[in-house]
Amino acid sequence: MDEYKSRMNEAYEQMPEEFVSYAMGDLVLYDLFQARLRQQNHCREVLGINERDKPAMSSGRFVSDLFSEFLAGQCPISDELIEHLSI
Repeated sequence: MDEYKSRMNEAYEQMPEEFVSYAMGDLVLYDLFQARLRQQNHCREVLGINERDKPAMSSGRFVSDLFSEFLAGQCPISDELIEHLSI
């Protein structure tokens, strides 16, 4: 289906069974995407961090973002210090 990425209507017309199978795979991925978002937002809620609309796409990125946001909430830095540190 890669050759049809920008012409999905043609894929549907030329090979409807393969197209439906491909589209159903996207639905499964969407369900997994939503489950990952719920899981990550639950961790954020437990730590008192604001939820997000989109999940981090890798576990490493999620842990990095979570730690940074938690640390920033525990040890806030003033705007004046941020300006001073900016080069």
